[in-house]
Amino acid sequence: MDAPSKYFFGLEKKNGQSRLMHTLHTRNGQYITHTDEIRRYAVDFYQDLYRSEHRDSKQLLDTFYQGLPKVSSEDNAALEGPLVLEELHAALNTMPGGKAPGIDGLPVEFYKFFWKELREDLLEVLEESCSERCLPLSSRRAVITLLPKKGDLQDIKN
Repeated sequence: MDAPSKYFFGLEKKNGQSRLMHTLHTRNGQYITHTDEIRRYAVDFYQDLYRSEHRDSKQLLDTFYQGLPKVSSEDNAALEGPLVLEELHAALNTMPGGKAPGIDGLPVEFYKFFWKELREDLLEVLEESCSERCLPLSSRRAVITLLPKKGDLQDIKN
């Protein structure tokens, strides 16, 4: 069952249907059933839930930063320096295995096993990400599955 197969994907599709939200009720008591409306409502709910409470206040920032240790000039230069293959390999080796893969379906074990073949390309992608100050789109995507709690499962809070 480890290999991706038609049978495996058929099982996942069948089991996935039981996890779908077919109906949600909104704050004003209306019920929504269309998939696009449910998705939009969920996006709005979680954007509102995780909206930053940050306020641009110099006084607030000064209070927050007060007493924090400072990075030395030497350490800062090392942190801002170019990426090094040995450093990437060491970071990869600290990552635990057996975790859910990314959206590409490739677990950490894949990168560890094929390190020699992938290292130069991976370094190039990460260097470009640093220079562009933006991860590739594939690294910024995720699949989120809402897990139901107790209570009314048509309420997005549950």
